[in-house]
Amino acid sequence: MFAQKILRVALASTALVGSCYAVPASAQLADPAPVRESIDGNGIDLFLGTFNVNAPALTIGASQGLSYYKLSRGGGWFDNLTGSMDLTGTTMTVILGGKTDTFTVSGSTYTPTEGNGATLTYNGTTLVYTYTTSDGTVAHFNKNQATPFPYHASDGRVTDIISPSGEKLTFTYSSLHYCSQKTSSGLACAHWADAYRVSTVRNSYGYLMTLAYDDEYMWDPDDIDLPDFNVWGTPLGVTASNLAASGGATPGQSFAVTTSGGDTLLTVTDAMSRATVFRSTAGVLMGVKLPGARARTRPSPTVPARCRRSPRRSARRRTLIAMRAGCAR
Repeated sequence: MFAQKILRVALASTALVGSCYAVPASAQLADPAPVRESIDGNGIDLFLGTFNVNAPALTIGASQGLSYYKLSRGGGWFDNLTGSMDLTGTTMTVILGGKTDTFTVSGSTYTPTEGNGATLTYNGTTLVYTYTTSDGTVAHFNKNQATPFPYHASDGRVTDIISPSGEKLTFTYSSLHYCSQKTSSGLACAHWADAYRVSTVRNSYGYLMTLAYDDEYMWDPDDIDLPDFNVWGTPLGVTASNLAASGGATPGQSFAVTTSGGDTLLTVTDAMSRATVFRSTAGVLMGVKLPGARARTRPSPTVPARCRRSPRRSARRRTLIAMRAGCAR
């Protein structure tokens, strides 16, 4: 399904150029996937040892529809319906379908670093980037909507994606007006900017994904301190609909992030109230609890299962078993 082949946020620099603000920790989202990957059948990146996983998807419309899902590529969670570009130094980063692509920038020339057939051009009049993959997929990014927060889109956000078949995805955004740079005294605002978050994604066949956010988060547009971009820009749910079917079903998903000790829990709840829980430590996925199942945790790689001690065995019995299993030192 082409709807799953869309762009997501790229990594941004750690400060706004020309401002006195550093990126707050709450606004730092998951790093993009590595440019070069080698993923085995279990989702393990053999280069980095990271685990690649997609959360349960919300899908509508079968082959002509849309899908939304959370995904992790070893460095935290993001989703498949957020698209942006980032310029760091002379490197422009673009990500498509969980894959990262990069270009070296020299003036108005963008030279691909991967030799994969992709191209990138920029129209200085319209302020629109055009990214084209080797299969003919074309994505447009609007630099007028470029701000690092909350998606680290320092050089633009995706406005539409057109597949070789002609199917088109169209993105809409809501915005937040904020002070991006204070005066030297810190008592007034020297520069105002707008942050953007995805509101809806619609395809050519009339299917729509609508993202929901924290309605209780209030922001005074005259406040010169930074808002909490993580709260404002993190989806709490998504709803799917068919615009051609008035009164039709509108299935949805909800998302909740909580902490337990040193763990972070992402809970994805589907339209039938079935919850899938992902447990991470320092951004590394450590366990998954499927709906109606017990939590599954990765066993320690340093202690084979046959070598683990049972408290109900005597010390002598444990030693004999360990020697037979080849575990004793």
